Amino acid sequence: MDMVREFFTKETSHRPSEEMYEALLDIALTLEDMANGKVENKIHLSSLAPGIGKTQTISFFLNLLLKDKRYDDIGILIGLSSYDEIESYLARMEVGHSNRSILTSDHKLNRLGNSNHNDAQILFTTQQRMDLKLKQYENFSKADEFFYKSKPRQIRIWDESFLPGKPIVARRDDLMFLIGALRKIHQDLAVELDELLNVILMAAQDETLINLPNLKEKYDLDLNNLTGLLKRQDKSKTEMDNASNFWFLLGKAVSVHKDGLMGSAALSYEETMPDDISPLLVLDASGSCRATYDEMANHRKNIVRLKKANKDHSDLELHHWITGGGKSSFHRRTDEYVEGIANTINKEPDKEWLIIIHKDIPDLESMIRSLLLEVDQDKIHFITWGKHKATNKYAHVDRVILAGTLYLSDSQYESLGRLSARRLPEHGSYPKEDINRVALGELKHVILQGACRGTVRLCIGDKCRPCKIFIMGAKKSGVKQELFKELFPKSSYHLWRPITRELTGKVKLAIDYLKKRFEDPKVDYVSFKDVMLTIGLMTILDGKEKYDRANFNKNIRQHQEFNIALIEAELEETHEGTKRMKGFTRSLDWGIF
Repeated sequence: MDMVREFFTKETSHRPSEEMYEALLDIALTLEDMANGKVENKIHLSSLAPGIGKTQTISFFLNLLLKDKRYDDIGILIGLSSYDEIESYLARMEVGHSNRSILTSDHKLNRLGNSNHNDAQILFTTQQRMDLKLKQYENFSKADEFFYKSKPRQIRIWDESFLPGKPIVARRDDLMFLIGALRKIHQDLAVELDELLNVILMAAQDETLINLPNLKEKYDLDLNNLTGLLKRQDKSKTEMDNASNFWFLLGKAVSVHKDGLMGSAALSYEETMPDDISPLLVLDASGSCRATYDEMANHRKNIVRLKKANKDHSDLELHHWITGGGKSSFHRRTDEYVEGIANTINKEPDKEWLIIIHKDIPDLESMIRSLLLEVDQDKIHFITWGKHKATNKYAHVDRVILAGTLYLSDSQYESLGRLSARRLPEHGSYPKEDINRVALGELKHVILQGACRGTVRLCIGDKCRPCKIFIMGAKKSGVKQELFKELFPKSSYHLWRPITRELTGKVKLAIDYLKKRFEDPKVDYVSFKDVMLTIGLMTILDGKEKYDRANFNKNIRQHQEFNIALIEAELEETHEGTKRMKGFTRSLDWGIF
């Protein structure tokens, strides 16, 4: 820890607080207990925010351990999410070629270490490879591919997100191609598959349990043979992945979920991590906000949380464009979104910017760049969602745009929750409130990881460095002030309006009415019914009042400009003591957390 302090003081501008140093010490003590065989046999989770110094602390610890002859027999295994992270560790580590080994699918990267993994004290590998290989073993104690001196490595580190396996979701619409792909070679199988997808799955009610027939065994078509057949037909990787997920579920009990327009999906999960992977040190900055760890702690009873450290975000400005941020919204409103992002960059042309975008929106980067004026294009950086995690390359950038965010379907969130809680479909239903908790946790995780690619990840004492983050997201999807307040305490919240639209029609009538009502200081609540009556969404039928709630919900409450106008008027929706929103009230201190 003296080395860590000296490094941050002399070599960097990073200045952790004393509370942060105590949390880093807890990581070092956990590693020491691992080396001495004294650590509790669980997953030890550090949830320190990005950029505080977790990786640097581990590197200094391991450098000292590798020089200590008393620990020559203690093997070290580090699972990382990308090749870049492996190279980053190699740059920090003081270990010779013969005493380090790299186990990946990249042969050039592997050559940077000893090809005999059993002889190298420290082994770097990817989490994907660990997932793939460990599921082939009953126990970690038998996974000799990861051994040192013919025994399991004693110090085990998992950097970033940890899950005990793989969520499995097979969507009916994504599997229809299989019927045609199999018909010529396995006609009877194709017929049964047609009935399974178009009758059984279609007829199954939402959140019900069904047993899928074991068609792969009945027709002697295992996954390897199926994959070979699909390759010969030039099927895409996505199609083969969908087929693989479905083949895994055949012969098993599955939960059926109706995902709205996306249709029916069958789901379960696959355990890939043996229980004796622990003791394991997991470093996940999202560990404090993801419900998956809560599910593991509550049901698997295998989580030990290491010390936390508060971070002051008072120098962080959050700018929120209240608009749809999913892929479908971008496809529908590409021109508007491109214009808004470009307008924002053009207002500060001297700044360096990082923009995180969806990867499958054609020409999105080039469209934004084409609208930039008097801007040094070399100072404008783009990365895609999915590649936004665990990179420090842009830690100097103080302007970050989260152009939308990643959302999963309810079936994917249910599968993720069931996996974390070790609750197979045959063990019973998975409550809707738990699905919602998992979904909210994953949304927080995505936003936190994206935002912390910029200078907000760095510290001056317990304060983040100054940064502006621009976030696109609709309130109905969970992207709202309360979420930001939890993720970034003491930050300031601002509306981001790169494109303004004049209010018209019933939207204007609704806002004007609310403003007028709340001019009276005695008024602190206006019901939805009052607003619907005023703007003409109530009729009298057979002497009874009939409110057009569907119209009001879709075209007023969910209207982007209406929501922005509400915030500007310092108003918000309220439950008024019920489970559902019923009206509007005054909001308090909405600008500063």
